[in-house]
Amino acid sequence: MRIYADYAEQYSEAGFSPIPAEGKRVLIAGYHGREAPLVSRDKLSRWRNKYPDSNIAARLPRDVIGIDVDAYGAKHGDRTLEKLEDELGLLPATLVSTARHDLVSGIRLYRIPERYWSVIWPGKAGPGIDIIWHGNRYMIVWPSVHPDTNGVYLWYDQNDNGDFVTRADGIPDFDDLPDFPRSWCDYFARIAHDAELADVSDTEQWVADNGAGPMCDYMEEISGSVELADNAHDNTRDGLIAICREMARGHTGGAEAVTLLRGEFIREIAGRSSSRRRTATSEWNRLLDGAVRRAATLMKDGRPSVDPCITDYVPRDTFPTRETRDIILWADDVEETRVDWLQKPLLPFGSVVITDGDPGQGKTLITQNAVAKATRGEPLFPFGDHCGRAINCGIIGAEDDLNSVVIGRLRAAGWQRGERNVAFLKLKRRKGKIEQLTFPEGTERVRQFIMTGSLELVVVDPVTSFLGENVRSHVDASVRAALGPLLQIAQDTGCCIWLIRHLNKDGSMKAIYRGGGSIAFSALARSGMITGRIPDDSGWYGMAHVKCNHGRRMETTLAYSIEEWPENPDIPIIVWHGEADVSADELVSGPRKKPGPAADMQDEVESVLKEMFEERDTWPAKEAFAEIRAAGCPASAAVVGKARAKLGIRTGNQFGEDGRIQGWVWTTETRKLRGMR
Repeated sequence: MRIYADYAEQYSEAGFSPIPAEGKRVLIAGYHGREAPLVSRDKLSRWRNKYPDSNIAARLPRDVIGIDVDAYGAKHGDRTLEKLEDELGLLPATLVSTARHDLVSGIRLYRIPERYWSVIWPGKAGPGIDIIWHGNRYMIVWPSVHPDTNGVYLWYDQNDNGDFVTRADGIPDFDDLPDFPRSWCDYFARIAHDAELADVSDTEQWVADNGAGPMCDYMEEISGSVELADNAHDNTRDGLIAICREMARGHTGGAEAVTLLRGEFIREIAGRSSSRRRTATSEWNRLLDGAVRRAATLMKDGRPSVDPCITDYVPRDTFPTRETRDIILWADDVEETRVDWLQKPLLPFGSVVITDGDPGQGKTLITQNAVAKATRGEPLFPFGDHCGRAINCGIIGAEDDLNSVVIGRLRAAGWQRGERNVAFLKLKRRKGKIEQLTFPEGTERVRQFIMTGSLELVVVDPVTSFLGENVRSHVDASVRAALGPLLQIAQDTGCCIWLIRHLNKDGSMKAIYRGGGSIAFSALARSGMITGRIPDDSGWYGMAHVKCNHGRRMETTLAYSIEEWPENPDIPIIVWHGEADVSADELVSGPRKKPGPAADMQDEVESVLKEMFEERDTWPAKEAFAEIRAAGCPASAAVVGKARAKLGIRTGNQFGEDGRIQGWVWTTETRKLRGMR
């Protein structure tokens, strides 16, 4: 099947303007946006021949609008949709396009009356919901393939309950699209109308006056939903409109949200071209001015004194001192509890813990050994205090085969069949395909897994294999949003959830920062361990304790080796060897750089230069190079430059007493130079 060649013409006949795309990005610029031309039949014919296998990016007809709901990862468009439907009325059942399988996310299409065709609609309806229309963006449609999941975009019908009903493959009949409700039209058309603008003399002062304080929950959600990659100008405009609008409605933290968005916008624009870099600030000022003037019209009767996020607000002097509200939990009402330990101080119950290590150093084997010991009520490590009882354990793994690897290792570590005390998470099947567990989407399945099996220790190995496609593992906020629910589940169930992670490549960093990705992984964990090779000739490895929030951490390093199981040499086992006199930082420090030929050559050049500049402080550059070569050092300019820099030798033009240039020199007397390097 040739996606664009076979189906683009049918979308064109249905009123759409089909543009060839690679993944989600169009291959031809200039054919979407307010002033862009439609795709002509001549262009369509050429593109079908030139890009036969490309995806189809369909620009909507003038009388169609799309409500794009994202309800995956850290996006909560489903919540926004529910709020809007409570306020504006339910959206009618319609056609939906999506490549996702959560049966919520997708673009819902509606017909808009002619009187709304000239409206400049906002790009966002709220956090997690974009508005797609003739003048803004496009939609990737069947039978295109999603670039990240490799899933095919499908068309769905909705039933009266709003549930998705799969259609047969093919392009649907768009003639029967339901009308976009009048209440929705009027609400968003009013927001986008340019005629009603207040006169604000100082927009930055307006933001400072009305956006004070930390970001409230709703402002934080709006700020986090602005994505600039596809259309920085329009998305920034819409993000500013939303932020300023909520400032006017009383939400706090707008100034912080504006500052964050400004930084992202300037970086995005400045990275595109030198001409855009020069105009980025003025472009931002125009966008902010428009958003502030539009939002200020909502404050004719003043700005609310209380953030709408604080529900059922009652002035402080009108309620009893000990009365609480939804936003307050008094310390007096918090029950004090103690931490229970699976093995103190390494594995606390009701918490998330993490172990970092390089491949091949046995971190997975350590967890499998611990699981086997835990089921028998034995200490998991040769250090600390064990709880003294047997527990049920679970493993959520992505790398080792259960049949040929995991079961054998568990048996070698002492696990015995027949007790039903080790459980593996079964992956779901949808339409005959295995559906991978991802966080945060699959977090509640982990809760069900723990509660169904009465599990008190669950290993997730490696955790990065289970992050959703939109989770950015190097971004703190993204990691916290994905894994924060796991911490809550651990607290709710009393289970110890043990995450495994690989190290990064920077051997110069301290052990606490060596885990791959964001520091948020370690920040969420209440206990953190790290594995590495002991720097001696023993061939042993070590496990160190780098963090403990619930008590004093283990200050020693436990030495271990990976040996053959006597009953089957193909199965490895962990053998502990007691304590090792090595710190966590030493355990994971990278190898020292070997001198190598380049370093040796630099040493020789430095030696020659020292002798030269002991003789005199200034040398003509040409003569200096000749001296180095005459000494038998055929070094590159780069090596010579490093040697010069190390010895404090500068280069530049030397000027005579008459002010004329005498030539390019190397010198330790910088007063002789102009144009120094």
